[in-house]
Amino acid sequence: MKKDLETFETRYKMSREECIQKFESGDLGDDAEWFDFLFAYRAYEHVRKKLKVVEEILL
Repeated sequence: MKKDLETFETRYKMSREECIQKFESGDLGDDAEWFDFLFAYRAYEHVRKKLKVVEEILL
């Protein structure tokens, strides 16, 4: 997922946060590619948060 996000950031010269903001405001349209990006972003963030919780438990 991280690699997918980095590919979007490079291709469109926007950070993940910028992409999300523009997508949610409707500025990017509704092409399937943006939904793929949104899925990758949300999945990555979900896993990242879960890993943080696990790391805190193990400490």
